[in-house]
Amino acid sequence: MQPLNNPEDQKAETSPWALGVLKEHYGWISAIAAAIAPFAGFLNLLIYTHYIGRADVFMSSLEIGPGVILLWLAHTLFFVLLIGSMLITSVLLAGGLSEIRPKPEFAESVVRRLTLMTVVSMLGVIIPAALGAVWGKTASLWWVLGVFLPPVLFARCFFRYADGKLEERSHSSSAWRTFFAYVGLIGLIGLTALFAVYPAWMVTVFYQERGAMGGWGEALLFCFVAMACSLVPAIGYHALAAEGPKAQRKAALIGIVMYICLLMLIIPSVMSVPSVAAVKFLGISDRQVKQYLINSEEYPARALDAKRWSVSLSDEKKYLLQGFSLYDHGSVVLLCPADLAKIKESEIDQHSAQCIPFESSAVKPLNGVIQEVGGSAVAEKER
Repeated sequence: MQPLNNPEDQKAETSPWALGVLKEHYGWISAIAAAIAPFAGFLNLLIYTHYIGRADVFMSSLEIGPGVILLWLAHTLFFVLLIGSMLITSVLLAGGLSEIRPKPEFAESVVRRLTLMTVVSMLGVIIPAALGAVWGKTASLWWVLGVFLPPVLFARCFFRYADGKLEERSHSSSAWRTFFAYVGLIGLIGLTALFAVYPAWMVTVFYQERGAMGGWGEALLFCFVAMACSLVPAIGYHALAAEGPKAQRKAALIGIVMYICLLMLIIPSVMSVPSVAAVKFLGISDRQVKQYLINSEEYPARALDAKRWSVSLSDEKKYLLQGFSLYDHGSVVLLCPADLAKIKESEIDQHSAQCIPFESSAVKPLNGVIQEVGGSAVAEKER
């Protein structure tokens, strides 16, 4: 007699695969976000003020209120998006392992072999880039298809090893089951290796030479390390299948923390990415040059370089100047001279000492953006 099907099992089998993967595996990132959430608003301000080289304005601008709550939400959102996008390789591998379903007692060895195949496949991205750097050329994108070569070569060896170590879940014909298993494995490993290009791209964007190796060799090494280590949370989660869900989640969270720490070593400015995105999203930093009406009783016009700040007197108690608001939160508005607006964002900390922190009560931004036309400054009314 055939055993009755469990309704819960039937429901799990018919539920959308993608939703199941997201529900199970993006919980890791949500847990990290929940851990930093109570401090995210203050952390955002601290990181940003350090990033622009003016940490002195942090304490004087600190206020507990709606602004910090919005900062908390925005910073958490951008942090989750950043780390989540860099861990998409881990989610892909974890989703594939959920489909493969290794038996708990064999999970560690199965995960180890799949990981090795995936890391070797990632060389399909790194090796063409390295050869292109040696020859002084840009590698063709077609070379990236080399990521599918290792799983094609080693798929048969993997299935020979995995015989009897995976949960049975299909009753289709043996030939079709074998065909789809091979195609699925090759696609899983190849796509996981391809999506690892994103963490590699992040490394190249924020790469700074350390001096030990330097040049393209060091950059490619860091790219490969970031790509391979993005798999760590999935490895930790599925390798401990025999230990139970609690141990699996703990291993995944530890893997995420380790990966974030690694990113901070490879890319020192990685934490500033969500911070800068958050302050721009909320309008705390604005690089557009505008006119500001300043209270001359608190900030005398004679204390400024009239030419550089384009100072013009309005009345005996107020005057106009031109600049941009690099930081505007709480009771502090950090105004910078207009000529600094063209400086690269990554270099602003080298020039921000020339900016002046004003009390927000003494500064009134006017409804106009200053544009350079024919060498003269023109105020354009904002729509």
